[in-house]
Amino acid sequence: MSPQVFACVLCGWVILDAPGRESWLNQFRGLYSGPTGIVLTGVGLYDDPERCAFIAPADYNARWDDPDYHSPEADQFGAMRQPPINDRHGFIFHDACWCLLQKASAKAVPRERLFNVLKSLPIPIGANTVSWGHDYGGLTPINRTDYFPWEDWFHIHNEVEPDPVWNANPYDIPEVEQVITGIPQSPPGMNEPITRNLQVGTDPFSGLPQELCAAIAIALPTRDVLNLRHASKAFWPIFYSEQFWASRFQHISERAWLFEARNGRHIQDWRWLYHQTSSFNNSAALQNRIRIWKLLQTVLDLSYLDCTRLPGQSVCSSQLNTVDSIEVAGDILEEYSQSRRNPFDGGCRLFYKDRIAIPRNVSRVSVSYVQVGDRGYVTGLKFITSSGDTVQSGYWGWAEDSVAVKEITGFHLGVDSRGIQAIQCISEGTDVSRWLGYPDDCPKTRRLAMPGCLESLELGFDGFKLISLSASQRSLSSTKMLSREDQLRNLSLWYPDVLPSSMSLSKSIFPARDDVCREYKPLFWLSFGGPGGSYLRNLVRISALCGEETPQRLDFFYNNQNPIERQSFSRHFATEFSNTMDFAIDGPGGEIINAVEVEVLHYDPSDTTRPWIAYMDGDLVACTIYTNRGRYCRFACDDDDDDPSDLVSISMTAAPGKTITGFFGTQSSNDGQILTSLGVISELVEQY
Repeated sequence: MSPQVFACVLCGWVILDAPGRESWLNQFRGLYSGPTGIVLTGVGLYDDPERCAFIAPADYNARWDDPDYHSPEADQFGAMRQPPINDRHGFIFHDACWCLLQKASAKAVPRERLFNVLKSLPIPIGANTVSWGHDYGGLTPINRTDYFPWEDWFHIHNEVEPDPVWNANPYDIPEVEQVITGIPQSPPGMNEPITRNLQVGTDPFSGLPQELCAAIAIALPTRDVLNLRHASKAFWPIFYSEQFWASRFQHISERAWLFEARNGRHIQDWRWLYHQTSSFNNSAALQNRIRIWKLLQTVLDLSYLDCTRLPGQSVCSSQLNTVDSIEVAGDILEEYSQSRRNPFDGGCRLFYKDRIAIPRNVSRVSVSYVQVGDRGYVTGLKFITSSGDTVQSGYWGWAEDSVAVKEITGFHLGVDSRGIQAIQCISEGTDVSRWLGYPDDCPKTRRLAMPGCLESLELGFDGFKLISLSASQRSLSSTKMLSREDQLRNLSLWYPDVLPSSMSLSKSIFPARDDVCREYKPLFWLSFGGPGGSYLRNLVRISALCGEETPQRLDFFYNNQNPIERQSFSRHFATEFSNTMDFAIDGPGGEIINAVEVEVLHYDPSDTTRPWIAYMDGDLVACTIYTNRGRYCRFACDDDDDDPSDLVSISMTAAPGKTITGFFGTQSSNDGQILTSLGVISELVEQY
């Protein structure tokens, strides 16, 4: 059996060391679910990766090297991608990292809450630990250029060069004692700050007592305090205040990671200690501690969210009347199994649902939200009535935002594959609020903004965030009566934003599957013609990156007179199997695209003789671009050997009186990045 190497879910570094060696790297704890509930184990030793066995005492206070402990098989549990063992499955982390987590928290970390948070995080393909959405402090770089934000499976890349920082013990650091007990020296001299020529009475802090100035300084970051000294003489003495510098090491301050300084011993010079622990003086072990300490703040933020689940609210989806309801959700993995054949490697998982009625006299809508890595998610939703009553559901923390509303008629939503990122309220039909949450860089939809006053909502949650929102309306007849183009515009998920109404979609609607209006299959679009077609005069070349079977990306190049040099439709990076096809276009001379033909692989679902092509239904095989000069170019892979009977050709032109200025489409990441569908966008353009 080949060795399995897993990494700590807290710090991202491997739980492994050289054979026969015992260190912080291979001493771990497990947090698993078993027959007796959620268990936080004692300390185990992972010293045999060939065996792939995680064995640790169930007693939190026990260790692998206790004289009476012999690592029995009965204490083994399945971890990460492994299946359950002994009816136990969970997550692993370095004992040193767990000790740091305890130091970073002012109270005991709730084990069940932490377990549910970890259970909500996917383990992307190619990764050896859970993905929080961050890069583990530079340990696992995230490729944000060649992939869309919702492509979970391809964000994590663990191929990093060995670094002494990752291997340094972040908890037990001998040099910390030397720093704390060292003989203070005067730090580099600092001249008195240069202040502006303030007239008498213009300094708003000049009349404050020094004690109040000190209290203000303690509540501010150090950089802000030092800058404040340049503006007000009242803060000059702060630089020499031991109380101020000691506050930098308190529990929630910027040097909180030096917890050894808070054990009650006498520090001779706090300012000197602050200087000594600046980044350019830190050892590899301290650098690793600082890295992990920052990561642990996210863990704590999620672990201490309060779950609001009112009696009688929780329902099963099968109990709901779904005839007059419509849903927006992340990429929910419907059937999850711990087996290796069906791992949780992307999207999100549904743990429970709540159903709430929207009050008739609602006056405010509030959301709780949390940042996870470089993304943020809505964790709870609350309606506040004019009389002060509240109806709420979800998880609640310290970050909350709200907007004033009248009668709620719908919502705009920003949602990535892991859940709901932002909510925009619509009241009285046309009044649209500002966004609540994190609307940047995520697909958006108007699916819950159809006419008809909302009556109730069904909210779906994983272990810490909102992942789905369903709305029941008095009538969905208006939704059903929409044209196919309007359905696509209003019901789909669009990236980077919902397509503007001034842009028309293909008259022959592009050959995407109908589920783009129901499921998590974002449509992305590109206006290669620029605002109002202003870039068409500068377009000089179209390039297609083609893979072994399909076109994967289209690039549009412009001359030097355009503010941008290139725009890309779809996201994909070139590989050794890719080839590039170029098509020159005389935009400066008035040449434009006037038609596009796509060839799509399609099959008859009733044909059971060729099940192997079922997963490719709808994949784009080739596209041909035609211009107003009678020229054309067919973009396709070199090995174009598909059965013609499996191909469907669809021609698309601009809407009457309009010009093709953009493309929209879908991309699949199930088996590499495949451009599955393509449609055209057209708009009014001033004649040349």
